Amino acid sequence: MVWPWRRARPSEGQRRSRPPFGDSYVGVPGTILLTLWVLLSSAVFLYLLVDVWPREASVTPSAAAVATAPATYTIGLFGLSVTVTREIGLFVVVGTAGALGASVHAVRSLYWYTGNRELKWSWAPMYVLLPSVGAVLGIVFYVVLRGGLFTEQSTSIAASPYGFAAVASLVGLFSEQAIVKLKQVFSSLLAAAETGTDSLAAPIRIDSFEPDAGGPATEVTIRGSGFTGALAVTFSGAVGHPTVHSDKELLVKVPEGAGTGKITVATPHGSATSIGDFTIVEVPPPPSRPPSPQPLAAPGREPTPEPGSEATSEPPNT
Repeated sequence: MVWPWRRARPSEGQRRSRPPFGDSYVGVPGTILLTLWVLLSSAVFLYLLVDVWPREASVTPSAAAVATAPATYTIGLFGLSVTVTREIGLFVVVGTAGALGASVHAVRSLYWYTGNRELKWSWAPMYVLLPSVGAVLGIVFYVVLRGGLFTEQSTSIAASPYGFAAVASLVGLFSEQAIVKLKQVFSSLLAAAETGTDSLAAPIRIDSFEPDAGGPATEVTIRGSGFTGALAVTFSGAVGHPTVHSDKELLVKVPEGAGTGKITVATPHGSATSIGDFTIVEVPPPPSRPPSPQPLAAPGREPTPEPGSEATSEPPNT
């Protein structure tokens, strides 16, 4: 007996037969909703960053040359007044700056994919969650920099909100590069994690290929994901050797003996097969050389035959 919560894992064939989640393109209503979301979130985080910014230092009458920052200040959030310390305010500032940078990243990504007509529903969760990722990364980088650059005796007054807000906004804007940098820094200190059986580190997928028809030796560009270390590309049983440009693109020449059918890319982590077929067309033979024209003979003279041709002459009339 198999309990419902211990259901057997689907096989590879069953997983491939299922339609991929979010593979359809986003229509006009969905594009408008995503655009409103990224624009509204950018405006809200910009407003919050200005509102939670630490107040300017006040100058005391007894020591005019010494500026001291207030211990606490009040934040007005959508009609609500919240009093926070300067230390807590710095956390709020870097988190908001990271979210604002991530929102700018979302705006750039949205108009790029929309302009290229490649926006799919599978990317919708990224646009919703990206500000949260930017805020968390901004705080993480703030803690790392604060712990490495400041001593224990340093207070929040010595920390410039401008520098930390700039770093947090750049971290949110380039969140993927920031995560890669953190991974590079701590991979030398920590042990490498083991790859699980359900790891999605290298998903292999063929999204498109062009051209979709050609003969042997035709160069075909294949786009998708997980192409790093690709070993071979098969055209209906004929194997070609690819040139990998990146994890998302490779180039291969159609091998001899290829037939019309699907394209399969094989990598050390698995393989992927295209949805559409590649059509093999016959390459037309080179055009034959037309015969050279016969030279015109002068009046009263017979034309001179070409070398190798049989010259025939009729007996003169008597």
